[in-house]
Amino acid sequence: MHNTLNPLYKYISELIVEFFIDQQIRPGDRYNLYLEEKSYVQQLFDALRSINALNIELFSYQHPSGSVPFISFTIKINDTKVLVVSSENATEDYFTMLRNNVSQQALGFENTAMLIIYSQKLESISGGSENLEKDGMPLHYLSFRKRVEKDINANKTLKHHEKEILKAVLSYKTKNILEDNNSVFDYEFVIKILEKGTIDTVDFQTIGLFPHEELATKGTKVDVDIQENYKLFGRIEAIFQDDEPETELKEILPETAYTKFIKEDWKTTDFGDLSKWLETEKNKSIPEITSISCDSKDVTLWKRTDGLTASKKRNYNLLVFNQNLQEDVVIEIKFDQRTKKEGINYKGRDLTVQSSGYNLLVTLPKCENTNNFHLVEYRDPDSGKKFLFKLLHVPFESNYLSQFESNFLIRAGSLGNYLSVKDDNIIIFNEGEQKVIEEETRIQ
Repeated sequence: MHNTLNPLYKYISELIVEFFIDQQIRPGDRYNLYLEEKSYVQQLFDALRSINALNIELFSYQHPSGSVPFISFTIKINDTKVLVVSSENATEDYFTMLRNNVSQQALGFENTAMLIIYSQKLESISGGSENLEKDGMPLHYLSFRKRVEKDINANKTLKHHEKEILKAVLSYKTKNILEDNNSVFDYEFVIKILEKGTIDTVDFQTIGLFPHEELATKGTKVDVDIQENYKLFGRIEAIFQDDEPETELKEILPETAYTKFIKEDWKTTDFGDLSKWLETEKNKSIPEITSISCDSKDVTLWKRTDGLTASKKRNYNLLVFNQNLQEDVVIEIKFDQRTKKEGINYKGRDLTVQSSGYNLLVTLPKCENTNNFHLVEYRDPDSGKKFLFKLLHVPFESNYLSQFESNFLIRAGSLGNYLSVKDDNIIIFNEGEQKVIEEETRIQ
């Protein structure tokens, strides 16, 4: 449902009256306009009654078989009175009776034409009168767009870049009307700004754009910026409609910009700032992991990422099987760029992590029955991208968990650290002791 505003209805009502004047409307002429909502009907009805009080006359008709008179108003155009009726104050049968009386210029309807505004699908009405939204009529979307564009160009208070913004939005809205079967009422905020004569910062989001302070200084070359702004606003809006907007936003924005973007109202972000952030992030070369290995004898290393998105591919689950309890086991994480020690952060008792050329070298402490979970974080200082390595160091062979090599995950968080696997089978860790794995099993 549209949040309708008075300037829109005032504008439409003026167009309708102007059309009747230009067409030299005559007695017996009948026009109709279908609107989606009852509220639209009432607001346009009220606007038509208010635009020129000197030409408005009360209309009252008492049907011979009725007990209550029908009350409405007429708009005098030249020598013709245009009777305005709405579905809010008449039924379909009454519409038909009124229309027939106008057509026949019956007693009480002399020199009268008729405009019907309605919100229900009434075949008897549309079949016996001209539709103001059909091709060539003032409220056909193409006619309406041309008129609004003409009024934008003629406006004395709108600045050049503001006019270009409104005309660009008009073009986008017209395309949406064709695709989504909307109506001229979707131009609501354009008309509001046109009537006001200026675009305030808060207006940008209502027309699908980010504010852009620099646009006023760019002279006549603003078309490309407006187009990119419109596309970017739609892209960001679509991201926020997803289940996990944070994940995708972290991929396209620097860390400092992302934090600001999430905490504040993103729609108020200046397009110039947002463009710079995106360009900066785009030009950064994000490191990639080329390999993760362990050369220690009789130690098996399993590795899996958290998922398939770019950010989840930077989160690794590393399961180290050390059945012989070897000490100083080293995990080598190789990147395609040099690593920097200032990007290293880790949690784990007696764990050491070093930067060595293109590598991170993680040296595990002695494998014990407890405290075998470790967390290593590397944040690349240049791109700001974070890599997370969750390690579990266990004192047994990998064959005990062989069926889970492709679906294990290491969970680390406030609820504790544990190994998560998914399977419907039964695992026997020790003879005589069975564990059923259903949806998720924790091995702590």
